[in-house]
Amino acid sequence: MQDDTSGGGKIVMTGEDDENRIVLDLCTMSLDDWAQDIQRHLSTVLQSSIVGLFDTPYPLLASQVLDLTTKLRATPPIIAMTERDAAGWAKSRNRNHNLMLCKKEYSYEALGASEFDILGCVERASGSVIGANEDDKVKVLHFWDVFEYRSRFEEVSSEFRKGLELQMEHHQR
Repeated sequence: MQDDTSGGGKIVMTGEDDENRIVLDLCTMSLDDWAQDIQRHLSTVLQSSIVGLFDTPYPLLASQVLDLTTKLRATPPIIAMTERDAAGWAKSRNRNHNLMLCKKEYSYEALGASEFDILGCVERASGSVIGANEDDKVKVLHFWDVFEYRSRFEEVSSEFRKGLELQMEHHQR
């Protein structure tokens, strides 16, 4: 299976024989609209009678979940999280999963491409473009300006894997 992200907002995945072709349309909305949708989703979920949040996307929104929970609920959250060896996790994550990542330049302290802190990534990216145009107009960022897709079939450098490790170490602190 091979992935191609050159379709501008599409991922095309084909089998070895080009027989099983899947085209996925990806997010083309503005980054601000996307972040507001995520915030609305979190508020709705946390105001419900839900008892637990598990797996993606909630670990990627951990700081926002904690902040909103203290504002919206009378009882503080109970957090249960496993601790992983960062190097083993990065190797496994890259080998076994397709990744949606915050680009390195917008990641926490530019440690490396990251799956964690996605709304923090949006804030850092938005802050970097204010007044960046010659007309002092605010540039509208889109999802793919700030995030990148990495196929598990794509070879990665040791620098990329090290960035994943550093982000995991930071996330577990």
